[in-house]
Amino acid sequence: MIYDCVVVGAGPAGSSAAYQLASRGFSVLLLEKEKLPRYKPCGGLVISRVTEWLDIDFTPAISVKVSRMRCCNEKPWGSNGDFELPRPVWMVHRAVFDHFLARHAVGRGAELWQEFPVTDVIAVSDRWRVISADRAVEARYLIAADGAKGMLSRRLGFTARLHQVAGALEAEIPDERSPEPVMHLRITNQLTGYAWNFAKADSHSIGIGTWKKDRPSLRAELEKYCASFGLAISQGRLCGHPLLLWAGVQRVHTERALLAGEAACMVDPFNGEGIRFAMISGVMAAESIARALHGDTGALENYSERLQREIGREMSLAGAMARRFYAPAGDHSAPRGQNPLYAELFSRLVCGDISYQKFFMASAFLNVLNPLRWEPANPYLTL
Repeated sequence: MIYDCVVVGAGPAGSSAAYQLASRGFSVLLLEKEKLPRYKPCGGLVISRVTEWLDIDFTPAISVKVSRMRCCNEKPWGSNGDFELPRPVWMVHRAVFDHFLARHAVGRGAELWQEFPVTDVIAVSDRWRVISADRAVEARYLIAADGAKGMLSRRLGFTARLHQVAGALEAEIPDERSPEPVMHLRITNQLTGYAWNFAKADSHSIGIGTWKKDRPSLRAELEKYCASFGLAISQGRLCGHPLLLWAGVQRVHTERALLAGEAACMVDPFNGEGIRFAMISGVMAAESIARALHGDTGALENYSERLQREIGREMSLAGAMARRFYAPAGDHSAPRGQNPLYAELFSRLVCGDISYQKFFMASAFLNVLNPLRWEPANPYLTL
């Protein structure tokens, strides 16, 4: 059988793409190198707005809903304390969440082949042949959603993807005490990045991410951070992994194939968030493939343009924010001052209530991000 589309990788990007294409009646094959459910290191924060892109009731896949954020900021800017989120965010276990999405794609008509590690792809006339050891499958179009470590981007000719590599070290630590449903964020002077503790129903996803090239000992920093919650790394499963952060305009389409998710460097360069943008890119990829299957010869090129227009600009603003926010404490280009309204802006940004563009516009008006100490702006301003 020659499928309309083969999607490689059953993560949020690949399963979202398969779900959308199958929902439109196309023949779709979703390939996963491991057997689901499988462990995936990830903080597991998902904004509730994903329901705008997929008509799914996600309730069974949510470990806990969080409406409060607790910030501990050691730098001389930003805010500290507890803040209510305008809309709750979800904390999920990726093993559960990814399997849930894949099952829904199958429910819409997609086929799922597990334990199918792709070893090569070959262009054959008007289709792709996707190979795994002694097995092969063919499709008219291909979506590569095989993650940061996947090989498909290179095999498809994307040898110079624009990205910044960040490092993350995290642990999933069980806790029978039912952790308080709070999202903890900590900005330290030692790290060009942040530490987090995302409570799940029965565990903590706790970790450290840094954008700094000459990285400190992440394990030592993580051990200290865990200890502040009465936890120890030895209690859980420790995993380190790279993050491919978006770093500029780039082509993510080629002949009859698209990149999606972290294979397309769809990771927020400010906070390392990837699930939201993986799902959006998967949905966009599916829409472009659907148009191509209906005869639109410019559909795949339009995918690259749309990704840049609708996500790339946001990512560029996030990168600019990261460079200033995580600057060394002595850097005079860094923002200064504690702005009481900054916390509200930041909490709205975290839960997806506002975009980076709106965040920057409001911040600029409040002088949050300029090098001068903040002074009250318009007292009648309402956000």
